[in-house]
Amino acid sequence: MEIKEILQALPSLSISDRLKIAESALQLVLQEKHSFTKDEQKRQLTLAAMTAITDYAPGSELNIFSNLEGKLKRQEELLYIIPQSLIEFWAVATRPINSNGLGLSTAQAVEETDKVKKIFILNLDILAIFSEWESLIFKYQVMEKKVHDARLVAAMITHKITHLLTFNIDDFKHFSAIVIVDPRSVTPQS
Repeated sequence: MEIKEILQALPSLSISDRLKIAESALQLVLQEKHSFTKDEQKRQLTLAAMTAITDYAPGSELNIFSNLEGKLKRQEELLYIIPQSLIEFWAVATRPINSNGLGLSTAQAVEETDKVKKIFILNLDILAIFSEWESLIFKYQVMEKKVHDARLVAAMITHKITHLLTFNIDDFKHFSAIVIVDPRSVTPQS
């Protein structure tokens, strides 16, 4: 079946079937990641959890990521994000300033979210993340708000993402399966 035929058939399928196809396609892509050389795996510096965005003020922290993107692209690094990161950003961005939010309007939040999506490759949520999350919460005895951090790590493990780019180093240091990187510490290699 040709790609054009597949794309034409998608609208006639149920949402459930479309999701199954999308998940299967994503699994095939993830299998391709396994064929990366050791050097490519080492160079796969990835953002799976942009928790720093919750501390972000318009035009400040995001600039660090924008500048970092250029540095890492020159080093042939890949930057990823998962939907949860965008959802958490949206919650903080649209929350009133007096409630520890950014107080952005919906239009402003859309604009800022679009900037983020231009910097990072979006890795989709898949069913395997939930199983990994359950494993992590039992292994690390995760409770309260930390369950969200565990879910980000579960997504990273599921998507074979090794490095977490975050300003919130302390929130993730107990997860041994990932390498934590402060974006301000990344410098371009010659």
